[in-house]
Amino acid sequence: MQTRGITMKPNSICLWHVIICVGLLVLLGCDVNGPTGEQTKAVPTMSPSGDSAPSGVGESLSAGLTPAAAQEADAEGKNEKPAKPVPEDMVFIPAGEFLMGSPAGVGAENERPQHPVYVNAFCIDKYEVTNAQFKEFVDATGYVTDAEKQGYGDFLDGVLWRRVPGSSWRHPYAPTSTIDHIMSSPVVQVSWNDAVAYARWAGKRLPTEAEWEKAARGTDGREYPWGNDNPRDGGRYRTNYNPSRLDEDGHRFAAPVGSFESGKSPHGVYDMAGNVSEWCADWYANDYYQQSTSRNPRGPATGQRRVLRGGTWADKADAIRAAFRDSATPESRYYYIGFRCAQDCK
Repeated sequence: MQTRGITMKPNSICLWHVIICVGLLVLLGCDVNGPTGEQTKAVPTMSPSGDSAPSGVGESLSAGLTPAAAQEADAEGKNEKPAKPVPEDMVFIPAGEFLMGSPAGVGAENERPQHPVYVNAFCIDKYEVTNAQFKEFVDATGYVTDAEKQGYGDFLDGVLWRRVPGSSWRHPYAPTSTIDHIMSSPVVQVSWNDAVAYARWAGKRLPTEAEWEKAARGTDGREYPWGNDNPRDGGRYRTNYNPSRLDEDGHRFAAPVGSFESGKSPHGVYDMAGNVSEWCADWYANDYYQQSTSRNPRGPATGQRRVLRGGTWADKADAIRAAFRDSATPESRYYYIGFRCAQDCK
């Protein structure tokens, strides 16, 4: 999946997509368009190990901030405390500035310019919302998802997007699949509308794009939640990505939340690179960084697409960077899109 502004083709269609999908989707569905956005993913430069190694990573936070602001950002979290108890399985993110986006030469145009952003204190879910949690919501409210209303979910079958009748969050990977044995995995086949409905029921909300990125990378401008090393440094996986190496990361599709201890963010938030892409509250615009406010940005006032962040289990290393931006229409649902919630905590 990738960010594109016209009818989107799946990102970097290649043999590993065919291998994964052919067993699931033979004879299912009819052709549809995949997610779209404002750009095409850049093909990453691959290291000998097969992982991308972006140049210009690890820019110092102070390069984009005043000395006083940089010092304040570096000290962030040492003294500030939440005004109320932090809910279970949420993480407190202190107020302060961080560098948002990517410097010249790294990433895509919609990630630039890299710029300092101030975000108020907030809390964010430590893990992506699971099938068990979403089931509790549905059981309590009788909620019907967009996929269930319209009777299909979306899949990538080799080189074509397909609408597969009968697929939904209950049957995420095919009409005959079940969530019974993957209750601790992130819920997928949920639209932005579905994610908002769950968040409201839980007394929470979706994170803004700026909140999401700050929780994912902290204040030092790192490329990934764990730092600047490749996701598979030394053969050890830090996240669930790149399905061409299923034998190494151990998961064909989404992994149970919190499976990769070494991949958590500086704030202790899990699975913010790979696994499933996550809905954010904001409308999406390709050029938003050229006009956004520097304090608590919340995206354009209107739009046609909502922001997605984090990349997926089906992506290469370039697309799971903390600054990578994606988008889809609010009713879109795919087998690699989920979400996590946020909450005001100050």
